[in-house]
Amino acid sequence: MSGYDLSLGAKVMAGVSNWQDAGLLTSLAVLLFGRSEQHDHLSARVTLRWWRGEPYLTGIREG
Repeated sequence: MSGYDLSLGAKVMAGVSNWQDAGLLTSLAVLLFGRSEQHDHLSARVTLRWWRGEPYLTGIREG
């Protein structure tokens, strides 16, 4: 596994944690105003949105 995959995996794990801990208003702000990134990671397509410097995992699909 490359360093890129480990770094992206850490962002995905942080994104999951942030999304689960976010309140309703934060979740809405992330979905409406967050900067979106899509990556292929371990045969999955993940969508991360960044809000106020923190990643939030908003989507995951099998690739």
